[in-house]
Amino acid sequence: MYGFGSKKQLLEEFASTTLTDFTVIVINGYLPSINLKEVIATIAEMSCDQAQSKRKHQPGTRSQLSQPFPSKSFDDIISFLKRQTSDDVDDQVCLLIHNIDGPALRDAESQQCLAQVSCCPQIRVAASTDHVNAPLLWGKKMVHTQYRWSWYHVPTFAPYKVECVFYPLILASGGHAQTTKMALVVLQSLTPNAQSVFRVLAEYQLANEKVLWTPFTIHVRIKGGKGKSPQRQQLLHVADLFLF
Repeated sequence: MYGFGSKKQLLEEFASTTLTDFTVIVINGYLPSINLKEVIATIAEMSCDQAQSKRKHQPGTRSQLSQPFPSKSFDDIISFLKRQTSDDVDDQVCLLIHNIDGPALRDAESQQCLAQVSCCPQIRVAASTDHVNAPLLWGKKMVHTQYRWSWYHVPTFAPYKVECVFYPLILASGGHAQTTKMALVVLQSLTPNAQSVFRVLAEYQLANEKVLWTPFTIHVRIKGGKGKSPQRQQLLHVADLFLF
C-alpha cells in the first residue's frame, strides 16, 4: 500500500477483518531498530510447533523438528521455512509490515532478508510504504520473483502520529542542547553550497553580535560589499527571496 498519509490503521483493520484465518505477525518498520532475525526465528518456531502438533496424531512418525532457532543462522532458518508446506489455512502466516521502507529496514541486507522470507510457501507479506523513492529499494528480481507485489494506491491523508514519534521535531521547543541538535539535522540535509551560505551568515553574525540581522540588513550589507564569489551571489539571492 502506498500513498500520502499514515496507513497503519488501514493495515490493522485489514488484518482484523480479512486475515482472521491467518497467524499475523506485525513488524513496525518505523522503529529506530528492528531485530529481523528474531522475528524470522519466531515464525520458524510457530511453524515447528504446528508441524509437531500434527505429527503427534500420525502413528509411526518421529518428531525431528525441535531446533533452537535463535541460535541458527539466517540461511538455516529460511531453508527450514521453505520446506514447510501445507494446504491448511491455519498454518499460513501473514507478515504485516508498517513502513517497509522505514529507516531500520532500508538497507540492502534487511530488504533481501524480507524478500527471501516472502518466498516461503506458508508466508504472505502485506506492507505499506511512505517514502517517495521506496521502489528504488528493490531490483527487478526482488519485485517480480520474490516479493511479487500487488500495488494499491491508498492515500489516507491521516497524520503520522505514531510513525513520527521517533523522528526529531525540527520546530519543537526545547533547551539549548535540543536546539543545537535540531540545527545540525537541518545543516546536514543541505547541499555543500547551501551550507556555505549559512556559514557566511554565521560569520556576519559573529562579527557583528550587537546588530539585529534581518533579511533586509543582510541584503544591504552584501550589496554594499565587494566581490562576486558563488557563495556571496547565492547569499544575495537568498536575501532577495526573503525580501520578496
